[in-house]
Amino acid sequence: MANSAVAEPAQAEVAAWQPPAFYVSDSPNLVASSSADFSKWSGNFFRSAKWCSDGTAVLAQCEDHSLNIYDAHERLVGGDIKLSFGSALVHQHSIRQPAPVLEYLWYPSASALNPPSFCFLASTRESPVKLIDASSKTLRASYRIVDHRERQIAPHSMAFDPTATHLYCGFENAIEVFDFQRPGEGTRLHTTPSRKSRDGLKEGIISSIAFCPDWSEVYAASSLSSGIALFSADTGGQVLNFLGDSIGATTQVLFNPARPHELFASARRRDEIRMWDIRNPSEPLKDFKRPGFTNQKLRFDIDLSGKWLAAGDTKGHIHFFDLTDENNESVSHSSFAAGTDAIGSVQFHSQEPLLLSASGTRHFEGSIDGRESEYEVDSSDDESPESQSNAGIEPDPLTSSSPTAIQSHLKIWSMRDSRNDSELPRMKGNVQG
Repeated sequence: MANSAVAEPAQAEVAAWQPPAFYVSDSPNLVASSSADFSKWSGNFFRSAKWCSDGTAVLAQCEDHSLNIYDAHERLVGGDIKLSFGSALVHQHSIRQPAPVLEYLWYPSASALNPPSFCFLASTRESPVKLIDASSKTLRASYRIVDHRERQIAPHSMAFDPTATHLYCGFENAIEVFDFQRPGEGTRLHTTPSRKSRDGLKEGIISSIAFCPDWSEVYAASSLSSGIALFSADTGGQVLNFLGDSIGATTQVLFNPARPHELFASARRRDEIRMWDIRNPSEPLKDFKRPGFTNQKLRFDIDLSGKWLAAGDTKGHIHFFDLTDENNESVSHSSFAAGTDAIGSVQFHSQEPLLLSASGTRHFEGSIDGRESEYEVDSSDDESPESQSNAGIEPDPLTSSSPTAIQSHLKIWSMRDSRNDSELPRMKGNVQG
């Protein structure tokens, strides 16, 4: 009797997703760039820039109170980098704010390919937090934070929880939590010691918030008054633990996406980026050093594989640190010259071996090297004379100076193995290792 069984067609195996591999041991290729707009003000420069979730767009903050959207998806994603050396990033539009931008944040699933999700949050001085449509520039919603004197408070830090259902906003001595799925007022979590609890951070601005990527509801919050503490979304403002030997006025905290027990932090006027194991946070594990003695925020990043930490310095270099190196080395694995001015931010692409950098700083006449004075504070934390001028307030010419920005660029670098990226021209110069 014939066998009536019919052979099933073989199903193609679906390859498991892997994070992009970044090749840092060779000179990267500059595949796209854009310069800051100096046409209206010589002191304008890029402070920082961020990819949206899938890297299809870039959101950049400028010193002139503007937030700028750049299109990146047509040429930079899809497994093929189609730009050549000198290509310009496509500037879609600029959204001018009436006051200094304290913080901005993409919606976690924002994508230029999905219009409903393509939005971001902006915090500007003495204004509600705004949810802005990145395509139409229209206001979708606003979130008010009011203090006990009925004043509008703008947060200096913002972060979504892992489920993207709650927005955490850090300001002076407190964190306001908004339910992003329902309208209404937020819930206030006080971060300083009280009569009910002696635990808490010192009085000061909550400068950075980062959630642990293991979905444990644990998050870290830092203060400009020197201190980093661990909290849980389940227990409100109750401190779980403090990080020992903090590094001063902390400006950024970030968890390793591949090893969630590793927490990193940087601070003003400090060269090191410090690392802790939150399972035993009493003392730090390691310092990663690059020239960072400035009051300007220099944002660092870690790639999704958890292998590379990228950080810019005050001299225009980007440094890479190997986080999988078991040797207690604090020096960078390699670095390259990305410009001639301070690197305000770097960020890895989530799907392609690309790196985003923003450079620029204030330059004052009479300073030793023309760079930002060591006593000059970030405009996001102080109403500086140039910020007043751009907001329509004339500064006193007898008591204020007018800074300028010599060079400021937004750049995208290819971090592929150059042997597989030979169609793009190489940067001049060698990586320093």
